[in-house]
Amino acid sequence: ITEGGGGGFPSYTNRITEILQCQGTNYASSGAWSSRLVGIVTNLDPRDGTAKKVTPDYTDVAAVTIMIGSNDAGTTAAGINGSLASIPTQRIQDLPFTTAGGVLVSTPDEYWALFPNTYYGNLSLCIEYVKWKNPLTVIYLISATHREPSIVPMDAVVTAMTAIARFYSVQYFNA
Repeated sequence: ITEGGGGGFPSYTNRITEILQCQGTNYASSGAWSSRLVGIVTNLDPRDGTAKKVTPDYTDVAAVTIMIGSNDAGTTAAGINGSLASIPTQRIQDLPFTTAGGVLVSTPDEYWALFPNTYYGNLSLCIEYVKWKNPLTVIYLISATHREPSIVPMDAVVTAMTAIARFYSVQYFNA
């Protein structure tokens, strides 16, 4: 649904831009996990080993919507993995700094490496990156449309997105 274009359905971006009367670009990747999201939203390589698609420029971006989680929740036994406890409390603007574990972090690449390759870590990294590139960009987290509980346990996505949205003071919509 988010990537759109197939099966006669209009793209998600086309529908949103029509409603909001704005220009939009869809960088979605069907079947993506949060590990691929890192390569779509940032200038970093995807953490799932896929090829880098684009490097978005956030200079004139008013808003970013992120809808990710149904594949993370439904394709592994671990489901939504990670926690807010593993997310750095320092921000990239704090560089250089020393972590609680005594590690000196002085470059953006060292900072991004602090985020674990988990659902919580990848989504948090993307939010931090967008805020770093353009602090005025509004970020909206949107849970994917709920499916039958026997197919994908969406409650875990809702719990994670709600917690991450609160942590970063961004908007969250439960689809």
